[in-house]
Amino acid sequence: MTEYSTRFSRAGSTGEGTATQRDQYKIDPNKILSLIPGEAFLISRGKAMRARILRAPEASVPLPEPRDTPPTSEPGPKEGNPAPSTSEEAEREARSVERSKWEDELFSTT
Repeated sequence: MTEYSTRFSRAGSTGEGTATQRDQYKIDPNKILSLIPGEAFLISRGKAMRARILRAPEASVPLPEPRDTPPTSEPGPKEGNPAPSTSEEAEREARSVERSKWEDELFSTT
């Protein structure tokens, strides 16, 4: 922000003055200090707004205890079908199976 000033004498303006470039706060620092817990200032596109953040409700059911063992992985491939070597191949194979099921339903004559 640019601040301008003009010098005056008893006769009026002297024609002299200054122009000073200064930073300007979007929010008064005293207002920030006065925020209570759960309040915040949101700033977007040069505009500021005071907001209150609601607290999440207390859990009515206790959370489950963490498991000590990692979850088991899905069963391996069926016999005769080797496991795909990459996730891309696995995805391609899954689409192929879906497509063949769809074609079977579409072209069945029963």
